[in-house]
Amino acid sequence: MTTNLALTPVQLIELDRVVSGLAKIRSLKSQLEAREAALLAAASSLACDVSDTGAHPDGGSMAHRMIASDIGAALRESDRTVTTRMGRAFTLITDYPHTHDAVAAGLITGAHAGVITDAGSIVTDPVNREHYEAAVLEVAVVETVGRLRPIAKELAERYATESLDDRHDRARACRSVRVIDLDDSMAELRALMPAPYAYGVMDRLKQMSHLVKEAEHTTHADAVKATRGAG
Repeated sequence: MTTNLALTPVQLIELDRVVSGLAKIRSLKSQLEAREAALLAAASSLACDVSDTGAHPDGGSMAHRMIASDIGAALRESDRTVTTRMGRAFTLITDYPHTHDAVAAGLITGAHAGVITDAGSIVTDPVNREHYEAAVLEVAVVETVGRLRPIAKELAERYATESLDDRHDRARACRSVRVIDLDDSMAELRALMPAPYAYGVMDRLKQMSHLVKEAEHTTHADAVKATRGAG
């Protein structure tokens, strides 16, 4: 343990107890996260098996929703949340087994694993994925989740099956704009567009907001002057 504080021997012992205790709890939590992921992945596999056995025409959608509903009732989570977690766990177990093992061993957390699998979504070739996983795990065991994220993205780009330009062209086809109603007569405007356009829109909106504020200030000042003149 390293510290720049001038601690007494008793305080050093207490600090060591706290730090080691927290580290042990974090390791145990990671082990439980790995076990939970294994069970969620098993639930996803079961849904696929039920669908295949019954020859469901919906591709297993109904089976997944049914099983997710049972799990959600037990965990007090929505079906959609459970379905998402089942999918993420299945990806972790099947595509990133060494990452799952690292979580189970308490070497990394479930949050680390999430960063690895999210960034690795662009690495679809199994061989490239193995190389990516090996490279990113070396970083994950010594870095925080926040520091891991940009490194994982950089490594994923290195092993990506599809170029960034090709992925961008495909993503452009999903451009969209929608309005989400909020409380107090407010609404949220969401737009999915290429990043340069998004930053351009944000810059323009900021310019417009400054102009509106200046106009409101001028109008208010004129009104005050008119009131004083009338008096």
